[in-house]
Amino acid sequence: MSKQFRNNPDYKAAFSAAVTELIASNRANPIPRHERMRIIGALTDEYVASTGERPDVAELGRLADAVLYEELTDTNRMKSRDEEYPILSEHQLARRQSGKYKRWDTEGEVPLEVALHYATDGHNYCFPNRRRRTIEEMIWMDWHSRSRNKDRRDHYNAFIAGKHSYIAEHVDKIDLRLEDGTEVDVEIIEKEVAPIRHLEYGRRTYKNIKISP
Repeated sequence: MSKQFRNNPDYKAAFSAAVTELIASNRANPIPRHERMRIIGALTDEYVASTGERPDVAELGRLADAVLYEELTDTNRMKSRDEEYPILSEHQLARRQSGKYKRWDTEGEVPLEVALHYATDGHNYCFPNRRRRTIEEMIWMDWHSRSRNKDRRDHYNAFIAGKHSYIAEHVDKIDLRLEDGTEVDVEIIEKEVAPIRHLEYGRRTYKNIKISP
């Protein structure tokens, strides 16, 4: 394929037409890659020699696509597994980057942004952001914090009194259903003798040094 661009007032349009002709010819009857690259090199060399300019970026992009015709038209959906350097289509890339364009036979792919901050050692190096607790979580924490505070207070009172144990109360709430179908909340208070622990060091126990649980 040889095109003359010298003394052509519209040489850019002539070069674009030559590129279009090359692409159409390759689609109709695929040209071997080495022969295709030889034709593309001869076409661009003639254009530069005739005009003293480089071809437009858009035309060079079309010629690059013509060189990679086999890779760009590969419909194998497992090319990422089978090829060392796969070239993904726009839809394939969007599925992997943002989870778009789900296939009819799959539930969708996990986007790459999920693993954005994971290193090869499997650790997440994302900057930690603390989330806000829900209302249920704050109620749960408030309830158990009060229970622990009461237990600590009883333990401390027994400690300053020189006792070795104190009475610990555990309150459990249960739901009861009466014969008429009414549901009521009942609190069950369980009492037990909780010992006060002492300092242990070197397989010895120091009774004069008490510590809270």
